[in-house]
Amino acid sequence: MLRNILLSDYSEVTTSSIEERNVLELAFKKIQASIDNGEIKINGGSKYNQSSSEKLFEYVNGKLYTQGLVGVIKTTVKNINGEIENVNIVIKSRFDKNHKKPYFLAKMLQSANLFINDQISDSIYEDLFDFLLVGLFKNKFTDAYQHGLFKKYITIKESSFKPKGNINFSEYIKNISSGKEQIPYTYSERSIFNSINKLILLAYNVLKRNFPDQVEKLIDSSEVKNNLDVLRSELSYFKEDINQIIKGTNRPISHPYFSVYEDLRTLCLSILRFEGISPFDQESGETEAILYYIPNLWEEYLELNFFQPKIYREFEVQFQAELKVLNEINKSDDSVNRIDIRPDFVIFNRTIPIAILDAKFKPKWSNEIDLDDYTKCVRDMNAFNANITGVIYPTNSGVNLTISTYRISQYNQRDIFFRIPVVLPEIKEQNFNEFSQEMNENVSSISKNLNQQFRTLLNN
Repeated sequence: MLRNILLSDYSEVTTSSIEERNVLELAFKKIQASIDNGEIKINGGSKYNQSSSEKLFEYVNGKLYTQGLVGVIKTTVKNINGEIENVNIVIKSRFDKNHKKPYFLAKMLQSANLFINDQISDSIYEDLFDFLLVGLFKNKFTDAYQHGLFKKYITIKESSFKPKGNINFSEYIKNISSGKEQIPYTYSERSIFNSINKLILLAYNVLKRNFPDQVEKLIDSSEVKNNLDVLRSELSYFKEDINQIIKGTNRPISHPYFSVYEDLRTLCLSILRFEGISPFDQESGETEAILYYIPNLWEEYLELNFFQPKIYREFEVQFQAELKVLNEINKSDDSVNRIDIRPDFVIFNRTIPIAILDAKFKPKWSNEIDLDDYTKCVRDMNAFNANITGVIYPTNSGVNLTISTYRISQYNQRDIFFRIPVVLPEIKEQNFNEFSQEMNENVSSISKNLNQQFRTLLNN
């Protein structure tokens, strides 16, 4: 039995029956265990590091809610009747209310350089796994290729009159008795002709066979195809032997220079499991997933698009600026620094920090202030000795939202807290490029508004 379930991030999970809820809860728990032990990798932007704290779901007052992970999951569970069910779960962005036009998610992936394709299909959520898998392969291969083609020590056997390496004396004696005078020997050499590179080409071939349209759009029309052709030319006499290649690539890559190839290796091995009837072997019982942590994608989008130098000419904006806090008085040893803080955005006027802002993605901010987020913002503002703090959040509640300004308290009338909404376009009949342009215009407008408020406060 195959069960397809469509969900949204940070949303209450509703099911059509108790049986479906039971299956979904079993699937969630199985997937969460795979995330916690590192079997499922969470993808994000360039600054993202997977944390064990990333949760797929959470219970609130007995209700089940998704969290900040979006993407596609395919797994199997045993239902309450003891039957094996194949479960396909798609978690979309809550802002993509039209499931056939996932423009917001595409915009986030595009801005984080994770999914670059302007020709977004109207049926992408139906093919979301295909696009994400091919896009992920493209991204991982691009990162790895910047370090050059993977080279690995291999053992080479040869015979000549000028041996190098280790001479095979027993074989040499046999050769002499049969009239062969060349000396047999073996030596090690770093070579491009190795199992990892064969695995990469094989994975590409599997993608090409299973998802030709997506490969054509995302890979074959880009520089990545040229780089893959270079690799193919180096392995001109390479034959596809899946079992042999898997056997030769089942160990993690430990060489420090080529460590970037490790993510690509694990991805390619997963892709090889897709070969055959469908992307997933429905009988294997394994859990496969391509998941992105969307709050991190939102943060990187703001970094690239909100604080543009042409708008913030008078200020310097630092991203994830680190500050050590709680230095014990009368002790200069850095080892006593107990806490590092890294607010998302620190705005400097020359060398003086004036504002600390955080990117937030939880839906609560569209309606009210989240006390935990507020407390962190005020803490970071005090640590940097700034006078302004606040959050930047996406919303589609209202069309003319402006920045809300708050004094901290009756005892602190100096410092200010900003609630900064980025209003997202309503997805109607426009195409992706039109949606993207409208969203960029909204971001530019609220960014200019914030910049003007900074300048006004500094002049007062």
